[in-house]
Amino acid sequence: MKRVSFISINNENIDNKKIISSEDIANWVASCANIASVIQLGVDKPGLDLLKKNIDDKLGYLKGATILYKPIFDLASRGIMVEKGLIDIDEIDLGWIISETLDKNKDYNLNSDQNFGRLLLMSNLAMAFGYIISESNDKNYDISLDHISDITMMFLENSTPEDTVNLYKWLAENKNEDKFDILNITQSKEETIEILLETETNLKIFYEREAENNTIFKVLMNNYDYMFQIIIPEIDEMLKLKKTESEIIIQIHILLMAEFYDSSIYQKYGRNKASKIRQKAKEIISNGSIFTNDGLNSIRDLREYLIQEHANDYLKIIDELTIFCTFLALLLKKI
Repeated sequence: MKRVSFISINNENIDNKKIISSEDIANWVASCANIASVIQLGVDKPGLDLLKKNIDDKLGYLKGATILYKPIFDLASRGIMVEKGLIDIDEIDLGWIISETLDKNKDYNLNSDQNFGRLLLMSNLAMAFGYIISESNDKNYDISLDHISDITMMFLENSTPEDTVNLYKWLAENKNEDKFDILNITQSKEETIEILLETETNLKIFYEREAENNTIFKVLMNNYDYMFQIIIPEIDEMLKLKKTESEIIIQIHILLMAEFYDSSIYQKYGRNKASKIRQKAKEIISNGSIFTNDGLNSIRDLREYLIQEHANDYLKIIDELTIFCTFLALLLKKI
């Protein structure tokens, strides 16, 4: 598949009416991705204590946030080009962009899994917002969640078998690490690639196949339904109550902990440990979460439990989901 590059588009239409430049749109989307990642280190979330204490882990986290800019910029740009008819929707090369970005982690002395979850989660949304803002041609855009959902699904459904092969190759090459032992495939790498191409398995089908093994794929398979239906309305309610950005992000984090298993904890310790964390998050919500003293006490209890029982872990997958929800909230101009 040919590689497409970002095309600068004239910022004047035929009536000489000022419009938003495509570069400005892509820059906005990519900047939101950076901010969504970096801002987490300033929020007192349970499960992030180890990361904050280890300076090398913290620097890796920040480097990972920084290198997200280019792939998200490129994906938003491709969303714009699709909307303007400059490329076909099957020419985006999503799988290649994701795998190339992850391959470059070693150039920055980062772990192979750095940005894995957030890049996959952000990719469809980046393309969708590039497309939608270009479509609306309005810096003060007001976009319905249903429209965002429709466009993200449009991009996912029109991904190609080549996208899947590129992502699968990267996963297969990193499969020896426990954290990536998620592929529900028994054939050899070469046989699997042949099958993926012959059966025309796009990313939507691939995510559906792997969703049972990984929370990130589960969220992608469901087209961010939980985020659109639960998280965003919750943010709206907190804004009415004039909650701070930090409080909003902590509440998002707790809701996600209660809804999803953290796959990294699940794979390392098993279902019981992952279930216990999830249950404690549900108890926080039952006790009023950030809105009551009982809820705040429950959050402190959870933090102490995680420090005692998981001193060498941080809730990586839940953190990735929280970053994604922050990214979505920033794009919607809610925080």
